[in-house]
Amino acid sequence: MSWRRADPAAAGRMLASWHAVRWPLHRPEFDATAGRLGWRITRESEHSLGVDAGLGVGPEEVTVIVGATGEAGLGELTAELVENPMVDTAEARAFLQDTFAGIAAVAIAALGAPTHRRLGDRPELRWRGETGTLTLCRTARRVNMRVQSTVMQDLEDSLEF
Repeated sequence: MSWRRADPAAAGRMLASWHAVRWPLHRPEFDATAGRLGWRITRESEHSLGVDAGLGVGPEEVTVIVGATGEAGLGELTAELVENPMVDTAEARAFLQDTFAGIAAVAIAALGAPTHRRLGDRPELRWRGETGTLTLCRTARRVNMRVQSTVMQDLEDSLEF
């Protein structure tokens, strides 16, 4: 069985672009960066945006949460970097891990060493910036990139058990 994954080079450009912006992100900055990346907004509501990022893994690969952080501007950007395999098999786990490792290598080359690493069955890499934190993670069925304000990342971390 084969599943679709984002091109690692395209994912690397996306990670570097979003890591470079100041958070919280305001709509004009989002529109400018999304425009440089060739993104197309497919859905817009009061609380979120859906975006076709051209990654080739689905019709709405990026979700942007609006105002969820209590800060002014956009709260969080999440990008799906693989088509969800919808099964838990050795082949699907290998696909997800290979995708994570490939995109992680590109991200490390572009952004330098992560500021945080979590190993194990749900690995995570983070690049903490002055105003925003970029996270690359693999779950049981996904490989995602998330960017949010460092203030919100710190709050999330303080609430983890």
